[in-house]
Amino acid sequence: INDAEIIVADLTNERPNVYLEIGYATGVDKFRNLILTCRRDHLPGQAGWTQDGPKVHFDLAGYDILLWDPEAVDVFRNELVQRIQ
Repeated sequence: INDAEIIVADLTNERPNVYLEIGYATGVDKFRNLILTCRRDHLPGQAGWTQDGPKVHFDLAGYDILLWDPEAVDVFRNELVQRIQ
């Protein structure tokens, strides 16, 4: 993380280590190098979201998150490349 020019963190399935690493990246002033991604159905208001399903935690839910759909991986790939460039 310290040497990374770009960091991609996927918030899908609420993995605690990802949240820890995002916190670390923020602490070492790498948040501007960070691209947050998540499966679309993890955010309220998106297709497939359910109240009791996996979700993006409140502390990151307000950030710009690049959403992906398992049925449209090519669209996600193109959007990710644009953000990296």
